[in-house]
Amino acid sequence: MKNKTIAVFPGGFKPPHNGHFIAVEELSKLESIDEIRVVISPKSRFDLSNKIEFDANISSQIWEIFCKDIPKVNIIIS
Repeated sequence: MKNKTIAVFPGGFKPPHNGHFIAVEELSKLESIDEIRVVISPKSRFDLSNKIEFDANISSQIWEIFCKDIPKVNIIIS
């Protein structure tokens, strides 16, 4: 029985952007990795005008869209 290899990709991701996605996409191409856990911080952040809030739920929804075609990815708010 093979041990499961899990890559953990933690961050605030407020908001997640293309650079974050490319990193996860590259990890997903590695045959040695069985699962990628994107761990989102629960703390909210605001834009520079302090009017738009980015919370963990919005970040999670964006990650779900980014990774819809990558079955190895598991999105976690922690």
